[in-house]
Amino acid sequence: MKDIEDTDFIEDGDGRKVSYDHIRQAMNGVAFAMELAASEGKIVEQAVNAGIDAHLEACFCPHRGDSYQWESGKLRCVVSVESFPTLLRRLYEMEQDECRARLLADVMLRILGLSRPPSTRPGLFPLGALVATPGALEQVPHEERLIALSRHARGDWGDIDPEDRAENELSLREGFRLFSVYYTENKVKFWIITEADRSVTTILLPDEY
Repeated sequence: MKDIEDTDFIEDGDGRKVSYDHIRQAMNGVAFAMELAASEGKIVEQAVNAGIDAHLEACFCPHRGDSYQWESGKLRCVVSVESFPTLLRRLYEMEQDECRARLLADVMLRILGLSRPPSTRPGLFPLGALVATPGALEQVPHEERLIALSRHARGDWGDIDPEDRAENELSLREGFRLFSVYYTENKVKFWIITEADRSVTTILLPDEY
């Protein structure tokens, strides 16, 4: 396996280049630990199972301390400083589940302080001011709100019916209100609504509407 050079880099969701060395410095010598719900866990599993790829890199090396284990329907991961940039690159380059894989990688970079918040990322439309209701703040974890906002901004409307999906596509063209529905890992349903003038985007629970 080749030595990883400081000139190696990934491109994040904004198209910005982030060097492997910069990522490792942000980790400060500590492995990246995470627990993922089934859908995100399967995406990471696909990335890991590629083995040694065309870059002659791997992101599952037990001798480095890498660990990926399914427990109670969740994937528990510990990714070493050496392996983590490779995992990120694979997520950004995935063709299957491309949108969700890139969003997941964006969130990982954001946890390390290396990615801008969703409100400043380019998307299909501006989010405006971000507002979360008391119920959403209490029941929707912060990182899950970030993932949902990123999905919403890129036109992944979540679990809405075909009529609402068609309405959103019309709203994108005509400048009407946009509406998305998501669920947390704990099955809490929440909405995201962007107003017609794109001045405000609100995260709320259905009973707070």
